[in-house]
Amino acid sequence: MRYVIVFMTAAMTLRAQAPTYGGVAQSGAVIDSTGAARTAPVRVSSGAPGGACALGDVYFRSDSPAGQNLYFCTSANTWSQMSGGGSSYALRDLMRESSGTVDVRLHDPRFFWIKDEFNGHACSTSAGSFCGSGWLLSNYSGAGLTMGDQSASWPNLGVLRLATGAASGNNSSLSLRDYYSQLGELLQNSNRRWESYFTFKFPSAGDYASTDLYVLFGNSFGGGLAGEGFGIRYLGGTDTAFMFVSRTGSADTVLTTGVSVDTAWHTLRIFSDAMNGGSGQSKVWVQMDGGAAKSICSSGCDVTVVPSASAKFQPGWFLRTNSAAAKSLHLDFFGFFAEVGTAPHRRN
Repeated sequence: MRYVIVFMTAAMTLRAQAPTYGGVAQSGAVIDSTGAARTAPVRVSSGAPGGACALGDVYFRSDSPAGQNLYFCTSANTWSQMSGGGSSYALRDLMRESSGTVDVRLHDPRFFWIKDEFNGHACSTSAGSFCGSGWLLSNYSGAGLTMGDQSASWPNLGVLRLATGAASGNNSSLSLRDYYSQLGELLQNSNRRWESYFTFKFPSAGDYASTDLYVLFGNSFGGGLAGEGFGIRYLGGTDTAFMFVSRTGSADTVLTTGVSVDTAWHTLRIFSDAMNGGSGQSKVWVQMDGGAAKSICSSGCDVTVVPSASAKFQPGWFLRTNSAAAKSLHLDFFGFFAEVGTAPHRRN
């Protein structure tokens, strides 16, 4: 009997160590994986999930940007991607207290904020004028045109018109306190959390015909288009869609956003590597209309040309007409957030 007991004990031990495939947990069962060396709870593959699924199925897409990998079957044969835009740190997470309630903390010196809805921003037509929250108008030409508010319509309740003159080559740029390099060394601080949003549109199809547009963080807009920067561009007659751009030495390296140029509102998001869960310096991410985020850095990124890490940047729009017709761009929103301090409730 002693030998039988030993044999049964050994058999039970071996069985406990063997993996189980295709098992279904009984109702009320508790699955405790806290002592596991690793866990693999969902299916993993590249490409979007396809085919049939049942409510509650989960899929991990290995080739999606970090933070956008999970898909959920929300109803029979319907997959929904987890939102989050590739960011490990959404603004709501930075504003959440341990109790779970949201605390905006606009008074906390650890954080820096800019938010502009572009309402009440009527500007002079002279170059070098300031308007609104410190936006600088540069290289404006075209007598009789004005910068000013446009009619509001939900959800775009504050809209500013940026316009060029009516001669080929006329241009306008609007940047945030250009001469003061307002937002500093963004690339050098891409290992810290910051992000920004630009919302804009062309009011008519004629406004993007034979037109050049840049929306980006640039090193200077005082003489027109910044020579260093990163964001998006559209060159009429050259680009077939909005293009992600990294600009160095006044030369562009581009990658398509896949977003067509039209008269709809569009939103550009630019954010640091730290906001994407990384810690790389001189590495930033760009995203158009909530699509796939693309990386910009010197090596191993989607775009492998990046401006100087020591350059200081400010946000701006640059618009140029390449025909004998004035062109316009409507601006609806700009927002910027940065965690500039390293300790709670302190900046320095």
